[in-house]
Amino acid sequence: MTVTISHPASGRVFWNRSFHIVAWNGPSDHDRLHRVAARIVEAALSVLRQRRDELRLRNCAALSAYHGRSLIFGFDKTSLAEADHHLRFAWNHEPRPQYLAWRAFLRNMANFQHRTCDFLDDPIDIETLAQEAIRQAPGSAITLGVGAHIEYLSGGSHRSSLQLARRAVDYDPLNAVNFAILSNTELALGHREESRRSALKALALAGAGDHRAFAEFFGCMSAAALGDYQAAIDHAEAALVLRPAFRAPLRYLVALYKCVGTSADRERVLARMRRLEPDFHEGRLLEGDYPVTTMRRMRLIDMIAR
Repeated sequence: MTVTISHPASGRVFWNRSFHIVAWNGPSDHDRLHRVAARIVEAALSVLRQRRDELRLRNCAALSAYHGRSLIFGFDKTSLAEADHHLRFAWNHEPRPQYLAWRAFLRNMANFQHRTCDFLDDPIDIETLAQEAIRQAPGSAITLGVGAHIEYLSGGSHRSSLQLARRAVDYDPLNAVNFAILSNTELALGHREESRRSALKALALAGAGDHRAFAEFFGCMSAAALGDYQAAIDHAEAALVLRPAFRAPLRYLVALYKCVGTSADRERVLARMRRLEPDFHEGRLLEGDYPVTTMRRMRLIDMIAR
């Protein structure tokens, strides 16, 4: 199969790839087709974003929302605030419930990364956004996925979260973010092998997208839950190569390096955490309001308590 993305008037070629897909023989062929489809969709969206002026496209809601979603995975306060601005713009011009879901996801990320949403202009409640998104679009994969994530992290029903997450990936089997969310919910219910498979699926689908670091972190959590600490370290370090200021993998590395006994690496990540959070110390990981909800479900947290 050969795919070409070109300008319909001038014929200028922006992207061209050929793919070989074997006969449909089973799950491995299914997964390969999904990966190919994901690459094509990502290429089309990249052309729309990067060549917008050449294509003479107006700054429509869909493009603004796409830019906002990409900015979320920068994780820093500036990127998150700008992402919310783009998503609000998209909502004001075309009120789609998916934009509400992404705004809820963004606020959850702000709390997870920075322990506050105060730097965002709009103080709207996370649960309100997520619930309204599902009410308006109960058949949307991303509204279900974000709803599952918020349900778990806000202390709701884990089984309800799992049901929402499973429906999300059934509706959209190409969405890496939803597979990462499913992995987290499965882990919360003690389904560790399933959680690992979902995390690896998320990584396969993420490719080189903006959300790759996010998927790597969920790979870290799923590996840590199974006691494969070296794989967990590899995932966390990979996430930090992509997003050096991503705090979640750094928090896990503090515990992981203590567990495997590499004190030099542990001191290195502690120093990095203190640059991001000057008041950080190991004991923070044991505090009930510190954003390491999933770590508390693992034996890994025992290393900090010692």
